[in-house]
Amino acid sequence: MTKRTHTGNPIIWMATVLASATAIALAVFSVPDPTLESSSNLPRADGQQTATPDLRVATPTSPPSATIVPSPIPTATSAPDFVYTVQPSDTLWDIARRFDVTVDFIVNANPDLNSVELLHTGDEILIPGVDIDPGTIPDPEWPITGQVTADAEGLRLRTKPSLDGEILYSLPALTPLTIVGKTEDEEWLTVRTPYLDGGWAKSDWIEVFIDLEEVPVTWYSAEVSQGGQPGGGGATPVPGAMPESYAFVSGVSEDLREIYRLGLSMGNRSNVFSKVGDSITVNISFMTPFGTHSYALYDHTYLQSVVDYYSASWARTHNSFANVSLAAGVGWTSWRVITAGEGDPGFCNADETPLECEYRWLRPSVAIIMLGTNDVPGTEPRSFDYPLREIIETSLENGVIPVLTTIPPLHGYDVSARVLAYNRVVAALSGEYGVPMIDYWAAVQGLPNDGLSSDGVHPSSAPGGDNGYLSSGNLRYGCPMRNLVTLQALDLILRDIIEAE
Repeated sequence: MTKRTHTGNPIIWMATVLASATAIALAVFSVPDPTLESSSNLPRADGQQTATPDLRVATPTSPPSATIVPSPIPTATSAPDFVYTVQPSDTLWDIARRFDVTVDFIVNANPDLNSVELLHTGDEILIPGVDIDPGTIPDPEWPITGQVTADAEGLRLRTKPSLDGEILYSLPALTPLTIVGKTEDEEWLTVRTPYLDGGWAKSDWIEVFIDLEEVPVTWYSAEVSQGGQPGGGGATPVPGAMPESYAFVSGVSEDLREIYRLGLSMGNRSNVFSKVGDSITVNISFMTPFGTHSYALYDHTYLQSVVDYYSASWARTHNSFANVSLAAGVGWTSWRVITAGEGDPGFCNADETPLECEYRWLRPSVAIIMLGTNDVPGTEPRSFDYPLREIIETSLENGVIPVLTTIPPLHGYDVSARVLAYNRVVAALSGEYGVPMIDYWAAVQGLPNDGLSSDGVHPSSAPGGDNGYLSSGNLRYGCPMRNLVTLQALDLILRDIIEAE
């Protein structure tokens, strides 16, 4: 593996090759999440485990390169120009995805196009710098399941299913759409557009090509988003004043604006964030409720603006809150994230790491990172420093603000001292690079069972799985508490970095 030096400032540092490749044998303890079907350690009804923890040894097989550079936009000199013939239902968005370029890149190469123009079957589009066999072009990635009706004159997409929702923009008649959700009464649909973003629109103005019964409800009754429970009468929330500071969030400084600006210059999207981690991050209790509108903020209504901001854009499979990450997986260690060839082969190249793959697909401005739980039982804290440092530097090189998160306690494995040592590494690297940190370990101290479920590993879930309902009662559980402190970190970045530009 190679190692890079830096000045300790997130603005002024550069990657340098200092060491030759070294094979490192790493004993890794993979702890499955009992809430996921893929877990091998599902607890039985009597509270016992069906299997003992699986001890595995993993050795990084392909060290990351010394300098990790984000995927470049192809240039006209990198390969012969390719002329693509538009097929039925093609959109600029899915053509860009299939050729691994951006919509803006295609528009710039075709002066007669613009980013909000519908394509016509048989049109020819120039895609410079793409050397590809026409027979190997993949099929469109996203199905077209609806379109704006022919008599609609500017269908308005909104941030929520209400006329009070902020208007994102208008779509012309016959714009193709992918329907991804609906309200309970089916009066509003949430859709993905050909131009990457998505939003809510009145179903009266959408011609639907599928059975709406197959579309999931992603927004419940109005009471839900204002403090109630699904199907209940709803309680009026008590407005909460914005705290002067957040007790468990640190390291958000003006220096991060340079990283944010760098990311924008590289094509990153300001209202998209990535999730990087293991089963604690993969679990749908983490952030997903805010992307599917199954939440209530209660005393934390000051966070509504950050929920709205990151809900407005499509990430890859959903908005950032509910998106399926390519840099997170059950049982993943910190090394897995930075090892080439370990990503999803359906989306990731063989020569890129899962982290590089995630950043290439999402082009986020922020990454929420929590790793280490699966490293703890078999890896000394000093060996944890290297992969986490690589994750930070890869993020900074891609113009992504990394938000480090301390790991929660581990019960029953006699590793409490090692957990503390790991978290000291997290805190030290946060200070060394000048990047934000969420002290989740501190946030769960004093909660019942330290905010852990009965397995002693994964955060506990609120009753009924209502992990997006941030009531004082629910915040006695580990999952809602992580959601709260993560929203607070995103809120600081939104107000002090993004909106300050």
